[in-house]
Amino acid sequence: MAAYLLAVLYCCMSCFLCPITSENVLGHQTEDFDFDGEPGATHEFKIEVGATVKECFYQKVVSGGQLYVSFEVLRGSDGNIDFFIKKPDGQLLENILWKPQGYVDNKVDQDGIYEICLDNGFSRYGSKLVYLYLVTFVPTDWDKYTKDIQDLDSSLGNFTDVISSVDLLISDMLNHQAVSRQHVIKDWYRIIANNDYVQNFALFACFVILLTGALQTYFVRKLFNVQNVTPTAKPRA
Repeated sequence: MAAYLLAVLYCCMSCFLCPITSENVLGHQTEDFDFDGEPGATHEFKIEVGATVKECFYQKVVSGGQLYVSFEVLRGSDGNIDFFIKKPDGQLLENILWKPQGYVDNKVDQDGIYEICLDNGFSRYGSKLVYLYLVTFVPTDWDKYTKDIQDLDSSLGNFTDVISSVDLLISDMLNHQAVSRQHVIKDWYRIIANNDYVQNFALFACFVILLTGALQTYFVRKLFNVQNVTPTAKPRA
């Protein structure tokens, strides 16, 4: 108990003595992006969406940024779910109705908070485990980076173009890897479910075999059980 209290006290003191500060992104202090000084954000997680429940997440995206979101139902009920994204003004950006998986890759035209929702409203009894992968980045930031390099040395222009192309190709590769991971995780849950089904069926089959043997033994013994006296209590000849 004493060690626990000391740990709690240390955490509280850390919060007061070491406040969280914004990061320097391309020479500007900002709290919108907090990922090693790179513009944009990447999120990857699994979430359990209960029956008749809608789970929503909120991500800030700047105007002109690229928004990529992919999802896949790993297990649960019929394996389908509704997915939609709303703009900061409340208008629908994209929706995918009652599908086991899907993705959205759009260039946004509004600066603000985007609402990303998983809706399991049509499933009244079964929850679903969903894998979600989200990426946002701003291609114009790479143009600014290229201009800064060109101001230092114009001969680096081709090199920075190659860097920008490689960065975009890496983003596409990461998106494909996320989809591959979704398939692997879904297959893993399917293997576990099949293994449980086979084990339960085997136990049930063993129980049926034992019950059948016991019943056969009982009826065979009853067949050869002959009374030694007649119904009038006289010895049988």
